[in-house]
Amino acid sequence: MAGIKRRAVLIVIIVIFIAGFAVLFYPRAAQWYSSRQQDAAIKRYFDEVTGLKDTDVSERLSNAQKYNAMLLDYGCKGDNEFNRNDYSNYSNALSIKGDSIICIVEIPKINVRLPVYSGTADEDLQKGAGHIEGTSLPVGGLGTHSAVSYTHLRAHETGRNL
Repeated sequence: MAGIKRRAVLIVIIVIFIAGFAVLFYPRAAQWYSSRQQDAAIKRYFDEVTGLKDTDVSERLSNAQKYNAMLLDYGCKGDNEFNRNDYSNYSNALSIKGDSIICIVEIPKINVRLPVYSGTADEDLQKGAGHIEGTSLPVGGLGTHSAVSYTHLRAHETGRNL
C-alpha cells in the first residue's frame, strides 16, 4: 500500500512540475514560434517584391497613390463615410500574390520587424500588424498618414516594445 501511495504522490509532483514548466516557458516558446512565422512571411514578401517587373511596381505605386489622393479628396470634402466602391482594389494595391502583406515595419532601435497586412481582421493581427482601412497606404506623399494596428494575441514580445 505504501508503495502505491508513494507512486501516486510522485506522479502528482511530476504533473505539477510539468504544468509549472509549461506555464513558465509557454510565453517564450509562443513568441519564438510567432517570430519564426513572421520572419518567414517577411522573407517570402521580399522574394516576391524582388521578382516584380518594374512596370508592376510602377502600377502598384500608382494605384496606391490614387487611393491616397481619393482619401485626401474625401477629407477635403468633409465626407466622413468612406465609399469602398470608389476604390475596390484597396487590399490589392500593394499586396503581392494575394497574401495581403503590403509592407514591413522595421524599428531597429527596439529590434522590431513586422509584416503589415491590409486590414485589421483577427487572422491578420495574429500574423503581424494590420493597416487600418481608411488611412493612407504607406507610400508617402503630401497629406498622407498611415495607421497600423497591432495586438498581443500570440504573446508577441515585440508588441510590448511598441
